[in-house]
Amino acid sequence: MAQQNNTCFGVLEPFDGGDFIDYSERLNAYFIANNIGQVAAEANEAAKQAADKRKVAVTISVMGKSTYSTLKDLCLPDFLAEKSYEEIITILKGFYKPKVLEVAETYRFHQAVQTESESVPQYANKLKRLAVHCNFGTYLTRALRHQFVGGVRSRSIRKKLLSEDRTFDQAVKVAQADELAEKESKELLLSAERTKTTQAHSISNKKKYSFKGGEANKAKPVEQGKTCFRCGSTQHLADKCSHTYTRCNYCKKAGHLTKVCFKKKKADSKAKAHNIVATHTDESSDSDSDMNSVNGTPLTIFMQNVNSVGQKSRHNTNWE
Repeated sequence: MAQQNNTCFGVLEPFDGGDFIDYSERLNAYFIANNIGQVAAEANEAAKQAADKRKVAVTISVMGKSTYSTLKDLCLPDFLAEKSYEEIITILKGFYKPKVLEVAETYRFHQAVQTESESVPQYANKLKRLAVHCNFGTYLTRALRHQFVGGVRSRSIRKKLLSEDRTFDQAVKVAQADELAEKESKELLLSAERTKTTQAHSISNKKKYSFKGGEANKAKPVEQGKTCFRCGSTQHLADKCSHTYTRCNYCKKAGHLTKVCFKKKKADSKAKAHNIVATHTDESSDSDSDMNSVNGTPLTIFMQNVNSVGQKSRHNTNWE
């Protein structure tokens, strides 16, 4: 919508057929924000009429086709162009005024309680809104207080509100302060629980892993019977070993330590077998010598044979 200063604040949608009172309030705010139809109190009558016509023109332009047709019919037998802005607003308010029953609105008011998603201020505002069509009159503030105390969600807050007579506004302030205190207390408890949980996980992780030289040695060994061919460890396999590029001092090849070198093990096995044979030969020789002498003195062995007819023969053997 074009303005004299080419500046426009806000957007007015076409009226959707709801509560025209709310829509008229938005209209007035829009006119003030954009300086539409605003004249000084001391302005002459011509200036005031020009300002009023401008407000009528803007209202008709934004209200929508359906509302415009309804307004024309409501103005009959008069012409719409003959109506002032205030007259147009009064006509539309009367037509679109929501039809409410006091008993139904009062029942709805007394059923209102604070929901899980509502704060104390939000609940208080809801009660005020529901009380508009209840026709409480001078009983309004007491009705608000009674329903507020009875419908507040927290039992501890309700108990405190019942301990002393307060006005509606005072009850709202007390409940809001206690609600905030309860919320902060819960947040502190949750924070403490999260801290304990974090510490427990940290202790558990420390038990699982031991650190030495900046490297983590996992406490859980690899599958039983399997070892790393690079270093001989049972705590990991070769793909996790840190000796991938370590050079063996025996075979001079990279990728394993000397203690697990296959060539060294093979050579050590051959040497061990040779030593066993040599030792056995020496022991056998010594054993024969020991059997043929006693304290170095040669033995003479007498042997007696018995032939098939019972004759005995005797010979001796002298071992030196």
